[in-house]
Amino acid sequence: AVEISGTANSIYTWKSYTSYSYPEFDLLHPGQITKQFDVVLCEQVLEHVQDPFQATRTLYDLLIPGGVLVINTPFLIRLHGMPDDYWRFTPSAIRILLKKAGFEAVDVHTWGNKSAVKSNLGNWQHYRFYHSLKNDSSIPLMVWAFAKKPI
Repeated sequence: AVEISGTANSIYTWKSYTSYSYPEFDLLHPGQITKQFDVVLCEQVLEHVQDPFQATRTLYDLLIPGGVLVINTPFLIRLHGMPDDYWRFTPSAIRILLKKAGFEAVDVHTWGNKSAVKSNLGNWQHYRFYHSLKNDSSIPLMVWAFAKKPI
């Protein structure tokens, strides 16, 4: 597996695990890709790239044929830097991005509710046990997808 700009998933048991971080690895200018992976994890990154179409093509190129991409991006969360914040994607937009890059078997989901969205309008709020986790798909806080590279 390779994780793009993070190491949160390094705690899981992978046959092999690598992390690529910006600016050493740039989804828009990856250079020659010499290694491909079974799984690419790209969490909270796509909103920070200037060209999400190019970025998803790079994610595609990082996968072996039949490999799986796991991607998520915020939707109803306030703007945040690192280094900048350009985009918010609906489930339909994520599906279009992934299909245009060549992915198949795109499975898109959302999670969110009014309480979660409201808690992100002011200061960043940590989850409290009394906050509802019930999903309301019409109020997505987060959009994520699983996509497969054709064999």
